[in-house]
Amino acid sequence: MVQNAPANSLLQELVPDHLRGRVMAIYVSLFLGLLRVGSLLLGVLAARTSAPAALAALAVAGLLVGLWVRFRYPELHRSA
Repeated sequence: MVQNAPANSLLQELVPDHLRGRVMAIYVSLFLGLLRVGSLLLGVLAARTSAPAALAALAVAGLLVGLWVRFRYPELHRSA
């Protein structure tokens, strides 16, 4: 929920009115689809290593992707 609410708000604020429905449909499809892919990846990693190691690896990967997005798209960051 910490990520979902700001992402929805940001999408609805930045997307023009005539495209909002299409963009939100794509966003929801990707969001729900990627949850399943992440679960599958976590299961495969946990089977090959251990559950804590798999969780740690995906947590680090998520953090790196988040940092990449933060610095790649500075216009998405709002100063307080």
